[in-house]
Amino acid sequence: LKQADDAPEMISAKVAECPKREGKRPAPPPSIIAAKTQLVAFNPRGRSGKSDDGTLAWNLSAELDGAHNLSVDWRQDGKMETLLIEEVAAPEKPKP
Repeated sequence: LKQADDAPEMISAKVAECPKREGKRPAPPPSIIAAKTQLVAFNPRGRSGKSDDGTLAWNLSAELDGAHNLSVDWRQDGKMETLLIEEVAAPEKPKP
């Protein structure tokens, strides 16, 4: 993107395809609970993550020149598919 998109008049929504579950969701093991309570160092060059059930994953990267990229994948029809790729170019440097 060279500039921000115009705000839409209406926002559409879609939901990732979640796996079928029988009964109540089991509690996560203590090691998972402990890991989620620990702070993770922030890497300003990039971050990534995924939902607990693995149906949504994202990746954000930032370059030293100010360019940055965001990609989001989600589960649809039983497989992971790319939902979004946003690439923002580095700002132009002022001319001397």
